[in-house]
Amino acid sequence: MFLQLACEISENVFEEEEFDYMSDNFLAECVKEDIRPGLIHSRTQQRNHNIHKKKKVTDEENKQQNKPQRVVEAERREEGLSSAINDGNKGFALLQKMGYKPGQAIGKTGTGRVEPIPIALKSDRGGLGREAALREIAAEKLARRKRLAAQREKVTSVEDYRARMIKKATERNIKEDLRKSQKACERLDNR
Repeated sequence: MFLQLACEISENVFEEEEFDYMSDNFLAECVKEDIRPGLIHSRTQQRNHNIHKKKKVTDEENKQQNKPQRVVEAERREEGLSSAINDGNKGFALLQKMGYKPGQAIGKTGTGRVEPIPIALKSDRGGLGREAALREIAAEKLARRKRLAAQREKVTSVEDYRARMIKKATERNIKEDLRKSQKACERLDNR
C-alpha cells in the first residue's frame, strides 16, 4: 500500500513538472508521422517508385542492346586489330609471294617492323596538328609561369629597393623639369 501511494505521488509530481523540451518525447510530439526521406508513405509513391525502378532497368538493357555507333566501331576495330591477317587477304598474299613469313620483320635484311603500324583515329573536329599546338602553348605558359615565379623569389635587399625607388623618383623629376622647360620655351617663342 505504501508503495502504491509513493508511485501515485511520483506520477503526479512528474505530471506537474514543466515539459522537458530537450528530451526525445518533445521531438516525438512535434513529429507525429515518420518523414524520413527514404520511406514510402502512400500507394502512389510506391507505384511511382516501382515504375521508376522498372524504367531504370529497361534503360540499362536498351543501352546494352543499342550501343552508339562509335562504340560499335571501336569494338569492331579492336576485334580486327587483335586477330592476325589470314591467307585470303590480298596484301598478305603479296607479302608471302615476296618471301615474307608470319612473325618475321619486314625488309630485305629483316630488320624492319614486326608489328603493324598502329592506327590513330581522329574523331574530334579539331584540325590536324591541333593537339601539338595546344601542347606547345601549354609548355610556353608553364615556362612563363616558372620565369615569373623565379623573379618573385628573387630576394632584394633593402638598399637595392631604396636605390631603385630613388632612381625612379629622380627620373620622374627630370621628366617633369623637361616638360616645364619645353612649355617655357614654347611660351617664349609665341611671344
